[in-house]
Amino acid sequence: MSNQTAELKTDQPTDQGVTSQTASSSGPDTPLELEPSDWKQALKRTLKEIKADRVTLIAAGMAYYFFLAIFPAFIALIGILGLASIDTS
Repeated sequence: MSNQTAELKTDQPTDQGVTSQTASSSGPDTPLELEPSDWKQALKRTLKEIKADRVTLIAAGMAYYFFLAIFPAFIALIGILGLASIDTS
């Protein structure tokens, strides 16, 4: 029985070890306060993340499928509009 109560207590979130990033950081408050070297480091990290996440490959795939699907979508739209239009003559 004591093991079950110990497990229940560990499943509940605690406030220990949680710190606020804004209270403990001594960094700039706005991007305008960044130094040029900080901007350079941020750009390097951004490019590294873009490469790691394969953003260009995903964007190319999305563009390919968009252009592959756009013309059949236009044809379907024209067909639906042709069926829904009312001839007044």
